[in-house]
Amino acid sequence: MKRYILFILAFTVLLFSCEKDVDENVLEQWNMNKIEGPTTGTVEQQVILTVFYPTSSGCDHLTKFETTKQESIISIKAFGYTDKTSFCTMAAVEKTKTYEFTAEKKESLELKFINKDNTVIKHLIKIE
Repeated sequence: MKRYILFILAFTVLLFSCEKDVDENVLEQWNMNKIEGPTTGTVEQQVILTVFYPTSSGCDHLTKFETTKQESIISIKAFGYTDKTSFCTMAAVEKTKTYEFTAEKKESLELKFINKDNTVIKHLIKIE
């Protein structure tokens, strides 16, 4: 019985004390369902949008956005990973992550959130 308790204690410590670093090479492009946030902004002030993305389990994580800007069009791709080293719920739920940017000048911007299959979710913002 004592060995069993020590084993459980050691396993619990190992499970929760390890900080996991994400290898950038294992990130894959992630799909997004919808974008919510303001349609207006102010120069030099941060605009915060909420990005909704699907998951197939509690182990799915969207970790970063890659952004390119060409004139007034900002293209955004989301990247994430599935943590295969943890115990996770099997609930397929929609999660959110914030996308933030700061505009440098007055302009109308078209944000294109690009999914894996190249479908696009557009969000228009007028910066004043």
